[in-house]
Amino acid sequence: MLGLVRMAVKFKRQQCGRRYGRLHTYIVEVVSAIKGPVTFEVLLDELELAAARRELQRASASASPIEKVDRVYEEVTFHDPRAGRKKVAFGRLRNIFTEAKKARFPASAKP
Repeated sequence: MLGLVRMAVKFKRQQCGRRYGRLHTYIVEVVSAIKGPVTFEVLLDELELAAARRELQRASASASPIEKVDRVYEEVTFHDPRAGRKKVAFGRLRNIFTEAKKARFPASAKP
């Protein structure tokens, strides 16, 4: 019984919460590459460029996961290798963008 408890403690230490998905890591990369003012509109422009590049590089494995940015319906379509094509609302994108901005520009130490 004690061995089972020890094993459970080891597994509990390994679990640190959910890992970020492919979309989150890609958005963080895009935000870190943006030069100049980092706004949501600039992010959408970069994602539209990535979707256009993906369209041109159909056969490339290094293509961006972003397939389409629809500003009318406020959705971004991206390709997840495990789950296939997914649609994400701009609200979720704004949440990811805010996290990425906070990581890139930490709050100042001034009171």
